[in-house]
Parts: sequence; C-alpha cells; structure tokens
Amino acid sequence: MPRLRCVQILVFIGWLMVDGLAQAQSLAQVLAQFRKTCDSQGQWLQSSSYVEETEELWGKYRARAILYAKRPLSMKRVIVRDSTEYVFCYDHNNNWKLDPTVSSQPVKMKKEEQLVGYRYFSSLDILFNDELMAQSQLSGPVEFQGINCHEIKTPEPDGGFIYTYIRVKNHYPLATRLVGPSGKDELVKVYQSYQLFNGVLIPVVAEYLANGKLIGRTRTVDFKLNETFAPAVFAPHLRNFAQQQH
Repeated sequence: MPRLRCVQILVFIGWLMVDGLAQAQSLAQVLAQFRKTCDSQGQWLQSSSYVEETEELWGKYRARAILYAKRPLSMKRVIVRDSTEYVFCYDHNNNWKLDPTVSSQPVKMKKEEQLVGYRYFSSLDILFNDELMAQSQLSGPVEFQGINCHEIKTPEPDGGFIYTYIRVKNHYPLATRLVGPSGKDELVKVYQSYQLFNGVLIPVVAEYLANGKLIGRTRTVDFKLNETFAPAVFAPHLRNFAQQQH
C-alpha cells in the first residue's frame, strides 16, 4: 500500500476517534459542566436545604407555592389557591408522605414512590444528587425540541425513568421528561428565562406539557439556599405520622 494512502487512513481513523470522544462525553463531564454553569461556586451542591417560591397557572386556576427542601430527600410543598392551602410532604429518610389528593393524614410511602418529590417538585435537584447520578446513564448528543442536548436517564423504583436534557451549547437545563413504566410520557417540563438567585442560575419559567398540550406554567420569584426551617415546617406532619404507627 502506498505510504501516502496509509497516512490518509491513519489520519481518518484518528479523526473518527477524536470525533467519537467529543460526541461521547462522560456523565461526570456533563454534570461538571452543568454544575459549573448553574452553580459556579458550588453553593447548591453543598447546601443542606433550600426554599423555592413560585407563582403558578394551571388552566384557569392561579396559585402561589413554596417548596421547602431538606436535602437529600425530604420535601414539603405548600400551595395556596383561592385562600385554600394544600400541603404535600415527602420524607424519604423516614419513609412517609402526605398527599391531600389521596389522604388527609400522612401514610407510609411505597418503595416505588421514592423519587416522587424529584419528579414533580424539584426536577433539577436530581442533578446535584451524586447517589442518583451514579445510577444514571448519559446519551447523546440528542435532539430535543430542535435543540442539541445531552440526555441523562435516571431509573425509578417503579420501572419508569426521569430524563433530563441539558443544552450542549451552553450547558443550561432545557427540560425534564417523566416516563412511566409503560414507556409512555407522563409529563414534560420545559425550562425558560434563566436568572441568578443568590449565585445560582435558576430557570425562572417552566412550562408543563401532557400529551404535547400545555397544562400549566410556573414562575420562580425567589430561591434561597441553606435556609433554617422552623420546627413547625415538618414537625406537625411527622408527629401525626408517628402517632399513626403506634
């Protein structure tokens, strides 16, 4: 084989290898880029708690909500709509939940409900949980809504998956897609209009789609890290649950 031809083949193989490495970034690299972009000082990653306040529109109903999160796996969300307060709690450390759409009292949580708080209330916090990321897989780049993205697939105990999409271009979060055990999309959450809150880049607007149709929109108005919660934030529901077990 002529020498020039050999050199051309070697160059071509080398190009394929470099291109493959560029395309197939590791999950650790993608997470590092995302965290550097959205949490440059490591505040969210190192925080023990946070509070997020949102204004929400679901169909014709307007509401205001506050999410209290005690990391890694305790969340309480208070929604006020038409002067009525709805309280949701998920404490995966003590294995209980309070869901007013199911029961007025706390109940023991099933194993398959382990990530329910992440699914609906704090989808991006999953990217700061190293234990959950160790169970996740990276695909891509893939195209999502016409944008080149990294796709992170996190398994759920019920057989479903949480897919998180991060833009390749600037490492901003684009969307979260919830897929049930049947393989069908349950909900898509698309992030827009990013803003810095106390040094952390947060998507201010999130649109929720079911079967491709817009069903709700939320807007973050405040986000604080390392908040010290008053005992009353979680304690009353924990106390009720403890009484229920004896």
